[in-house]
Amino acid sequence: MDEQAIYAERSAKVLEQLNKLSKKQKVDALLIVNYEKSQRANTRWLCGFSGSASLCLLSENHRSFITHSLYAIQSRAEARSPWGRYILSPGENWFEYVKTLGLNKIGVIGKHISVDRFRALRRNLRPAKLVALSDILSKIQETKDELDILMVRKAIESIEQALQHIVTRCIRPGVTELEVKRELAMALPLDAELTFAIIASGPNSAIPHHSPSDRAILNGDIIKLDVGCRIKEYNSDITRVVVVGKATPAQKRMHKAVLEAQSAALAFYTPGTPVKRADEEARRILAAYKYDEKVIYSHCLGHGLGLQIHEYPGVSSRNKERFRVGQVVTCEPGIYIEGWGGMRIEDDVLITKYGHELLTKFPGDLIEI
Repeated sequence: MDEQAIYAERSAKVLEQLNKLSKKQKVDALLIVNYEKSQRANTRWLCGFSGSASLCLLSENHRSFITHSLYAIQSRAEARSPWGRYILSPGENWFEYVKTLGLNKIGVIGKHISVDRFRALRRNLRPAKLVALSDILSKIQETKDELDILMVRKAIESIEQALQHIVTRCIRPGVTELEVKRELAMALPLDAELTFAIIASGPNSAIPHHSPSDRAILNGDIIKLDVGCRIKEYNSDITRVVVVGKATPAQKRMHKAVLEAQSAALAFYTPGTPVKRADEEARRILAAYKYDEKVIYSHCLGHGLGLQIHEYPGVSSRNKERFRVGQVVTCEPGIYIEGWGGMRIEDDVLITKYGHELLTKFPGDLIEI
């Protein structure tokens, strides 16, 4: 894998989108402000730098990476070509350097910056004008390149390793949800960071996004495990279901329905297929099992996954787009019965030229402990 070529291609794609916007808004450059890690993921994607304070300025004539002398050594090791580094001296203001570039109008992505910071930037960059742009990065990042996919695979492998640990060695009657979460975090590889853990036992499993509590696991409980980790800004997201003891017929039936709904929906995870078809099929299967619409999942069937846990596209009946090669998308139908329990099965899926690939490998069978 030629990483330098990948970073060059990424900046070229951003510049292409910027040029399209420039025809309407006359924007000279795109500015990405990474302050206290606020845009660290996008900065890392664009030029490779993982520090907590930097700027990337991209225009037809400039690919400038700007950071403080504090990060001089780190940026020399991480910032990739074709980005030129500019290291600020102690006391030097970065906007004074930007002013020397002679830019008339600079764009920032509106959703990535607070109103207060936008106003401060606008004031400091005068006489250049500052304008808010649509989120051109997210649309580009929706289609993963070779490096993106490699990193998502690593994040998935890491969370599955930790998931295997808690399923085989941790979950048992008397252990609390919070204790399971702590054990999950400790079981991750050293380069992985736990980003979220929905550990939902018994009636709590009916809460789609339950926060782990001090509730102790009981024999007969459904345990819904929706977990994910991050490696070098890339995320994983997987959900599996455990029953403590022998599953009841009702528990087995619910799991069968959810698993069948997911399998049917995945048949539509192919390039060129309308995204909404997958959601419609999953709901059709669950309704055929006579589950009331009120207990069938109210969230999207899935979402894009990568630098963010939730990216484009959202997989729902409202989405009028089609699946595209290179997208990494989750598939996670569920049933939630208040006071009784709920189940969700979630996998991470890569849309390929000829269909799809399940990136998650952990078996989706109902696990009885």
